[in-house]
Amino acid sequence: MKIVCQSCRYERNYSVIEMIKLVKDSTCQQCGANLFEGRDEQPGDAGLEEYTEADLDVFDDAKAQVDLVECPRCREKQEPAPVCKWCVAPMGVKARLKKPLSILTRTGAEPSRVTKGLLFKVLAGIFFVYLLFVGGSYYFLKDSDVFRASRDFMKKSEPVRSVVGEEIKAGPFPLVFSHKSSRRRSYFYFFVAGDKGHGVVYLRLRKISGRWKVARGTLWDSNLKSYSLTPGKPGEEKRAKARVGSKYPGKDKRALNQLRDAQRYYNQRDYNKAVAKYTEAIETDPNNADAYYRRGMAWVRVNKKDKAIEDLKKAVSLSPDRTGYYYYLSWLYMSTQQHDQGIILLTELMRRKPKEANAYFYRSRGFHHKREYQDALDDINTAIELEPGNAKFYYWRGTTYKQMKVMNRAEKDYKTAIGLNPKYPSPYFGLAYLLELRKRYKESIAVLTKLIEVASREKRAYYRNQAYFSRGNMYRKNRDLTAAARDFADACTGGHRGACREATRIREKG
Repeated sequence: MKIVCQSCRYERNYSVIEMIKLVKDSTCQQCGANLFEGRDEQPGDAGLEEYTEADLDVFDDAKAQVDLVECPRCREKQEPAPVCKWCVAPMGVKARLKKPLSILTRTGAEPSRVTKGLLFKVLAGIFFVYLLFVGGSYYFLKDSDVFRASRDFMKKSEPVRSVVGEEIKAGPFPLVFSHKSSRRRSYFYFFVAGDKGHGVVYLRLRKISGRWKVARGTLWDSNLKSYSLTPGKPGEEKRAKARVGSKYPGKDKRALNQLRDAQRYYNQRDYNKAVAKYTEAIETDPNNADAYYRRGMAWVRVNKKDKAIEDLKKAVSLSPDRTGYYYYLSWLYMSTQQHDQGIILLTELMRRKPKEANAYFYRSRGFHHKREYQDALDDINTAIELEPGNAKFYYWRGTTYKQMKVMNRAEKDYKTAIGLNPKYPSPYFGLAYLLELRKRYKESIAVLTKLIEVASREKRAYYRNQAYFSRGNMYRKNRDLTAAARDFADACTGGHRGACREATRIREKG
């Protein structure tokens, strides 16, 4: 309640307990005058006209209890009040008041309670609006194609049926959904429940050829355990069945299930279990080339490339028309310094498929590592003739020319590669390094600046940091230490350790 001193005009809001104290001492805190001198209203009766006699008895009892009381929850001491001012727990006075909230709201004695009530009302309003939004969305979406595709997918999904049950009794009810502006992508969070349990399903859908299809998904059960719902590519199961032991038709299904389990472990980066499952699939169907190929990939992940080479050789012998097996095996040969074996393998692939441009490209790299640059140049020229629009081929020919000290042609090929694919970062680095060798530092800085813009726009942090580091070196060779320190600092901020060392070195030199 607001009281104004008649002498000094000092205004102050008094709570109920402070009004009780005014019964004993009604002096103004500002000037010392009697606040109720010449007033008809007394402090003990102020603002209590609307309460019953029983309510007034409560205040009469509280007037005598001016000592501090202890809160039963937080054990903090304070003056008698309906609620604790520290933790807002109910105090002894509140149990005897019939209308405490109206007093607090009117007098402003406990603004925290009022604020808490307002916050509850705001949150309740937001939740009510959310329910209206989701309910309205469900009403309009339940007959849409995207919702129907999601519902059908969940009814047929094995993980959903194992967690929720054979029949979905509640849901799918959308919790969150979104449509992209192109109207070709959507994602949903669904609540589903059945006779076994309940869970939340996340689905991301794409519109392909006018039909909505699930691209990926995840299921969380009541224990927050996640299950992958991501389907395979269209026709993947049919192709996998064709690859699994055609000579052993009775074991096709079992081998296919083993391959699926192994691939799931591989995607979860549990490579040892993946190797074990691939081995089971090979034991079930010894003629499954894809099982050998995938087990070889898993061997590479656990740093056993010798076993991976044996598996890939077996895969190539079982399926000599699969070009991917040749490329992966040739990469294994090159990475283990067995360049001759890789070249022989790619030569066999070119004999089978003379117009396979990538085969010439990878064999060119093998000759390049052996420093047989003329043979490498002949192969990359053939690859460019077969695929003249491939920026990667021009970049590699530019690198070969640079090793052969034919700088003008190397520079031309690098620029051609950048023109064919401006987002391809390797030609920028190759051209910048070439210009550095020719001491054209300003042109090299311009090339790296363009690369930084492209990498920043494409959100490719690794190449952006590497470009900052390389441009810092160019600035330092151009004797612009301020710009060099700035670029090193930018690369260091992105996580480039070499740039951090160079920035510290420049800072120490002053």
